[in-house]
Amino acid sequence: VWCVERESGGLTVHALLGPEQRESVALHADAVLLATGGYETVLPFPGWTLPGVVTAGGAQAMLKGGLVTPGRTVVVAGTGPLLLPVATGLAAAGVRVAALVESTHPARLPRHARALAGKLPEAAGYAARLLRHRVPVLTRHTVVRAHGEDRLTGVTVAALDAGGRVRPGTERLLPCDALAVGHGMLPHTDLAETLGCRLDGHAVAVDAEQRTDVPGVWAAGEATGIGGAALALAEGHIAGRSIAARLRGTAPDPDAWAPAARVRARGRTAAAALHALHTPP
Repeated sequence: VWCVERESGGLTVHALLGPEQRESVALHADAVLLATGGYETVLPFPGWTLPGVVTAGGAQAMLKGGLVTPGRTVVVAGTGPLLLPVATGLAAAGVRVAALVESTHPARLPRHARALAGKLPEAAGYAARLLRHRVPVLTRHTVVRAHGEDRLTGVTVAALDAGGRVRPGTERLLPCDALAVGHGMLPHTDLAETLGCRLDGHAVAVDAEQRTDVPGVWAAGEATGIGGAALALAEGHIAGRSIAARLRGTAPDPDAWAPAARVRARGRTAAAALHALHTPP
């Protein structure tokens, strides 16, 4: 889908078909549910465009797409929960993970422990796998430079102070042929903005039914705020029930999606805590 237009009789969805996406099609719809996901963000640093530097999500997609790895010796760096499965996945695939470089300080975790209680067992499992594969973990560190001419040969990392600034004299060189780096995600809101949907910060604003402020348009998943698969599924369930009821001309019954609403509430609380925990320096 590349465009959605409002018309007097409803909405028109324009899409491109086929593997080469050369054939266009226009579909009429009484309602549209936007589930456009999110995209990774990377804070730039000298050398960040060198061949061998990929996003953390890109490295994960390479693994899932056919056990292809970005290199033989990889540094995983940045901030956010995605770094853990990427580092453990690469190590399990036989890659030497030279280091997991996380800019967040672990001392910040206790203040968010209650909100993240449901996530802690998963994180503990990743931590155990990192230990098993002997992956060094550098917390409160960041990549300050990537080295190489035609492709990556190593990265310089340094410690951060309490204000997120590089501490002079703490730089060290980590030889590697690949760097998987990411600093979290942002909602993908292009289609929503084209339709005139109101944003709440970086995310599409929705009500309790996942409706936007544009008639006939709902939104769910990462477009309404980065929060993971369980939250996206809950929001999609609520949106689907709301759409079905509204198209029948009846008022939706919130009791019909009460379990999903509880999952959504927990997911949004955890997402807010993760965002606060992993705010890039």
